[in-house]
Amino acid sequence: MKKVFFFAFLFTELAAFSQGSNELNFYFEHCTFSDLNGKSFIEIYLSVDATTVTYSANESGRFQASVNAIVKVQKDSAIVFADKFNLFSPEMTDTSLEQRQFNFLDLKRVMLEPGNYLISVSLKDNNLPDSLQVNYTALRECSIAPAETSKISFSDIELFSKFQPTASKNIFSKPGGIDIIPYVTNSSLVDEDTLNAYIELYHSDRLTDKYYFVVFSIQQAGSDQKSETFTKTIRKVPKAFDIAVATFAVNTLPSNSYILTAEIIDSKNQLIKAINRKIYIYNTGTEADFTNSAEASELYSKLYGYDSSTLEYYIKTLRHISSQTELSFVKVLSSDNEKQNYFVNFWRKRAEEQLPFPYNPKTWHDYKYRIDYANQKFRSALRDGYATDRGRVMAQYGPPNDIQSFPSDNNKYPYELWTYNKLGVQPGVIFVFWDPDLTTNEYRLLHSTKYGEPNNTRWRVDLVQRIKDAPNIDADQMNNDPAFRREFWDQTPK
Repeated sequence: MKKVFFFAFLFTELAAFSQGSNELNFYFEHCTFSDLNGKSFIEIYLSVDATTVTYSANESGRFQASVNAIVKVQKDSAIVFADKFNLFSPEMTDTSLEQRQFNFLDLKRVMLEPGNYLISVSLKDNNLPDSLQVNYTALRECSIAPAETSKISFSDIELFSKFQPTASKNIFSKPGGIDIIPYVTNSSLVDEDTLNAYIELYHSDRLTDKYYFVVFSIQQAGSDQKSETFTKTIRKVPKAFDIAVATFAVNTLPSNSYILTAEIIDSKNQLIKAINRKIYIYNTGTEADFTNSAEASELYSKLYGYDSSTLEYYIKTLRHISSQTELSFVKVLSSDNEKQNYFVNFWRKRAEEQLPFPYNPKTWHDYKYRIDYANQKFRSALRDGYATDRGRVMAQYGPPNDIQSFPSDNNKYPYELWTYNKLGVQPGVIFVFWDPDLTTNEYRLLHSTKYGEPNNTRWRVDLVQRIKDAPNIDADQMNNDPAFRREFWDQTPK
């Protein structure tokens, strides 16, 4: 499969190490599988963009990147799986940008009982100096249904880049002596030639037919019409365990959201079972719309109708809720028609997703309210309100349930404490913003308890550093002092 990136990087190579981009880019996904005894497990796929990490010379004189990864699976507040490890890139003698156009991968398998789970993956670049270290975290919710052993069932649909016989067993080895190298881009395909899909079939020997069919298809989201070009039918003989694989040429499909479907059909052409997976295809050689360019333009005029400069501004504001693929794709938009189609595409896609509102906006009007509020309330001397930390949090998570503002406490830097009763599956979330320079009204994010956001356990101490002259302040002692903690209007743990 061909891989094209639309990222611009400043790349310098020094004697000791070579520097990647300022932001580490990675993807992670999961698929659910089962064994023949009805035990369910998930595969967690992690893919790191080799152009966004730092390379250091090793003992052999070759260059290699290393990221520290923490993978956790939680059920309610209990951690049922945790693994901390270093993931290494292949060794390289040439670390030019051209040679780093690949992703390096890892896979974890976790046995899980039926129930709802939260998966988190956190990464940091081991080769960066401490002063530049940033933790990057992503979250996914996962639901495991009770496994079926009395009738035919199948796994989730896994996208893959390579299918090959197993030479020696490794993390990508599947039952039956094959290796499936996963394709991990959070279900987004940017200028790809092909889409490859894999499923596992369990207990098809429960069928009474002598044969059955597995039908793969791709159709536009919201459409009920199948195309013969994007339908693959595979005849199968019932077995306790089997697999099915399909490959589609997708380089001519217009940029859009699609549904990839796998169906089990019996010999009488009756549907037995089906499973779906949403995918997003971005082809820069085709127009980005849902049905055709004329319909997308008509929808844009009817629903939005902004002039060119206003539309360009509003597209910039979408960055807080955009995927890495969308951030990349938007950079290649040039004409007004392309931007209009992208805007329609962006919001139609979110309207189709089952997202918790108001944690994630479903329509442009929901999101525009957040942007307008941020621009009105949070504008600083440096930037528009939506581009500040408070604006980003407002846009990404919606209005908090409570805002407490302390702009003129002589004993502390100006700060605000935002409280969300619940964000996603996480209750009692706070954000603390402060204005340490006292002039710009910038109010940078100092601390949050939200998964994946910066967590600063000494945030209270940082706020009172304004009045502390002693350079050897004991931050831990102050932070653990109940009287000191009562000066702050939060109820969060130490």
